[in-house]
Amino acid sequence: MIRNTVFTFSVKALTAILNFLIAVITARYLGAEGRGVIGIFVLNVSLVFMVGSLVGGAGLVYLAPREDTGRLMGASMIWAGIACLAVPALMHLLGLAGQGLALHLGIISMLHFSIRIHQNWLLAREKITAFNVISLVHPLLMSMLLIFFFTVLKWREVMAFIAAYYITTIIGLLASSGYMHAHGGLRFSFRIRRTAASAFRMGGPIQAGNLMQLMNYRFSFYLLQVFYGKAQVGLYSMATAFTESSWMIANSFATVQYARISNSGDDAANQALTVAVMRWSLWLTLVPLVVLLVLPPEFYSFFLSGEFTVLPDIIPWLMPGMLCVVISIAISHYFSGSGNPKVGMIGSAAGFITTLVAGFLLVPAYGLTGAAATASLSYAVSAIVGLYLFSKKRKLRPVDFILRRADLSLLKEPGGSR
Repeated sequence: MIRNTVFTFSVKALTAILNFLIAVITARYLGAEGRGVIGIFVLNVSLVFMVGSLVGGAGLVYLAPREDTGRLMGASMIWAGIACLAVPALMHLLGLAGQGLALHLGIISMLHFSIRIHQNWLLAREKITAFNVISLVHPLLMSMLLIFFFTVLKWREVMAFIAAYYITTIIGLLASSGYMHAHGGLRFSFRIRRTAASAFRMGGPIQAGNLMQLMNYRFSFYLLQVFYGKAQVGLYSMATAFTESSWMIANSFATVQYARISNSGDDAANQALTVAVMRWSLWLTLVPLVVLLVLPPEFYSFFLSGEFTVLPDIIPWLMPGMLCVVISIAISHYFSGSGNPKVGMIGSAAGFITTLVAGFLLVPAYGLTGAAATASLSYAVSAIVGLYLFSKKRKLRPVDFILRRADLSLLKEPGGSR
């Protein structure tokens, strides 16, 4: 696991750097308002993706070793098509899609989701290298294209971002299709009734939890847009972009943790692995957060513009929540990988309720800091609930959060039965 985790972390570190570059470029050339439009568009893509992932999302990782590949692919693509037509249309009717962006939202979501279906199947087969290479295509090409559009072509509009998104997702789909073909996964069957039912049973709770978790992360975007405008969304999206980059450590461990647990029948070993992942992720995540905490306003004005000097006022309110999410990531991947996604969904539901209550109380009154405080409260509630539920499986003590050298040998051990 160590080798795969180090490689995954390296890819996620590079991805985080590239995403940071994308954030800097778009903020620098499009300003806070342009960044706000982009933040809402990307959020909408994520919402479409969540609905589409009821069949072909994280549940596919659990089902792939147990179901026929052709039927899984067929069920996933059919449901993705339905979701990518219905959800953007509904968003357009509700005025949430952005002016003139509903069609782009549907097409890009379908391309993006097709890539993720391929990635989830490859992850289920523990093809970690293929998974990571595909993950790197989008941010790498996206950053290169935006630099070209903004600096060479002088095309400094939101549509330049949309065009770059199209190009990168098409190339990413070609790459993922190549890997699928090489590993025998690029086949489809439409005798999918039983497989689709299994996928909904598995994917429904996972995606319900993920959707609520996404709203925990991003519901304040919509509130800020309604009460303060797109420019405030842009400022808040940059604050979250900086702080959430710290999650790459936890996600790197969790990606391999999930694949390992999904293929293991040893629950005691899976619990021990989860605790080890939790404590290492927690302490390693603290390092970049402390660095962000001490950066002066001049750092943000130099890389972005004077509009973004308010970020040091927002980041301290987000920091406690960032650490809480690390705990939730390890626990939710344990329950999902063990085939019990409904348990992990409870923490997301508790956080979502907190988001709704705190969001409507704090965001209209306190703006950016209210949004950040809402996020931290929501993440804390989710983590507390997750810890309580996990403690029913394995009792946790304060000493369980102290780093141990023995964890290294645990992380090196091969997975359980396949």
